[in-house]
Amino acid sequence: MKQRDIAEGTRRHPRDLHYEIRKKDEMEFVYAAFFETPTGRVLMKFGRSCVPAKRIRDIAMQCPYAIQQACFAQAGSKAIATAIEYSIFRRLKVFHTRGEWYEMDEEEIKLFGVTVFEVFGRVTGRKLKWTHMDMTAMLAEVAESLRKFNPVRYMIAAKALAVKSGAVDEKEEKE
Repeated sequence: MKQRDIAEGTRRHPRDLHYEIRKKDEMEFVYAAFFETPTGRVLMKFGRSCVPAKRIRDIAMQCPYAIQQACFAQAGSKAIATAIEYSIFRRLKVFHTRGEWYEMDEEEIKLFGVTVFEVFGRVTGRKLKWTHMDMTAMLAEVAESLRKFNPVRYMIAAKALAVKSGAVDEKEEKE
């Protein structure tokens, strides 16, 4: 009975309800998260979200590398955030690896920064102001979340937290 109602359009599937709950004028943000790979290159994820801190935390739990830095900026409406996101995707497509993931070296990260500032200013008419997240607190949260489910990734997150908090010297960590 429920499947027929869904097929006829008289009922919405539960996974679609979040679209109805979400307000049309809800604030959207753009975010960037940076992860250092073992090869020394930087894996970067750029996207948009209504709750960027939660989104970045979720990304940090999914990525096999420890998060190095994350930031977000208030974009405005969903349409503005989407325009910024797609403009960035088009301009950085040479660095694209998969989905919203890009792989760059240190010099190319500078190009990303210039590109984001330019696109954000053009689309919004405002100067970009990043809000940087406290990586120590987030790494601790991620490590604790991973403890039960994935011991290997928990160890990676715990080591990154130790380096970030200064408990272990970064040079000692690489040895």
